Amino acid sequence: MRTNRPKPLGTDKLAAAKLRSQGVIQTDIAHALGVTEPTIGRWIKQCEKEGYLENVLRFHDQYLSAGQRDQVDALVEATDLRDDLRDVAIGRNTTPLRRIRVYDTGSHGHGDDEWSARRVLFGHRVARDVLDLILTSRVCAVAWGHTVAGIIEGIAELTATFDKPKPAIEFFPVRGDPLGAIDARTSPSALCAQLGAIVNHAAAGHVRSLAGVPAVIPEVQARFEGEADAEVIKRYAGLSKAYDEIYGAGNRRSEIDCILTTIGAISQGKQRAREGFGVYTKDCLETWGVNNAWLSTHVLGDCAGVFVERPGLREEDRQDFERMSLKWLGISLEDFQRCARDAENKKRPGVIVAALGDVDRARVVFECCTRLGIVNELFVDYEMKRHLEMLLEANDKNL
Repeated sequence: MRTNRPKPLGTDKLAAAKLRSQGVIQTDIAHALGVTEPTIGRWIKQCEKEGYLENVLRFHDQYLSAGQRDQVDALVEATDLRDDLRDVAIGRNTTPLRRIRVYDTGSHGHGDDEWSARRVLFGHRVARDVLDLILTSRVCAVAWGHTVAGIIEGIAELTATFDKPKPAIEFFPVRGDPLGAIDARTSPSALCAQLGAIVNHAAAGHVRSLAGVPAVIPEVQARFEGEADAEVIKRYAGLSKAYDEIYGAGNRRSEIDCILTTIGAISQGKQRAREGFGVYTKDCLETWGVNNAWLSTHVLGDCAGVFVERPGLREEDRQDFERMSLKWLGISLEDFQRCARDAENKKRPGVIVAALGDVDRARVVFECCTRLGIVNELFVDYEMKRHLEMLLEANDKNL
């Protein structure tokens, strides 16, 4: 066995080597990691050459840093779950998941302090893998919230480990500001600016802001100069140069090849239900004309603000759901689906979803992966993994 330290290799290559050391054949490794079998063959030869893998199929993880070991295990431990979710998606004729990575967040506690600690630890542990994906993007859309903010904080600590991308990556917010109280520190425009400055090493001119642009059209009946107020809101949004460029006449939404987001769920306890969920504060929902009763019957949760429809809606309820969804002024479900499909065809990152437990969020993740086809890269903790496995078991029983 060699004693000198081998040349560093990518996480995917190391994961392929570790799977091979466990007796997994190259065809199955290629399927699990979303690449071709010849690519796996080349990777394994590289790992053998560098000393990570011997012909006795023993994986030498002593050459890995603690961070590398976590990255490899994150890929290896989720291969079965990934395959099962892909099978359901393919059976429903939708874009299948490419990869899942699983990380330890230290606990499964759901108290406010515990959630906060889990998000911070999760953000730092996934940061390197998320950054590697973003660096292969050209136009990245950024969502909001504390989970995304934690990932960006983790990426900020890696600035010295990567070069400025050439050309610089453009960053777009997924929406404007909701009507009502918001946390400006974790809005899409704020996080977009932070991530753009970190990734592009403070290069200016590659980040757009939608601050001041409403995220949704209010539910109003009054008229203004012969037009519905809704149309006035749309015209106002179009006055924003950035909004018009991305989601208006410029239609640059079609260039988005990476979306960094998390998942929101509506059933997170009575107090949280009264306060709204995700981006949708109580004030925002009321202005939009949505109440908790409507949410509980129509909506599971959201992905970057896009409502995820509750399965099994009656036709009249589905029409009502679609009517409310049209009031969203940011990124759309169709944008997500196009980005996810193109990621498979053009080898781009696609939709990156980061989600911690609980069962309510797991239901939303399950629908996004298997029915909507809007997740390419999924980053979860062990609690989320367990809930997804339970949902798959329930789905199998219902077939």
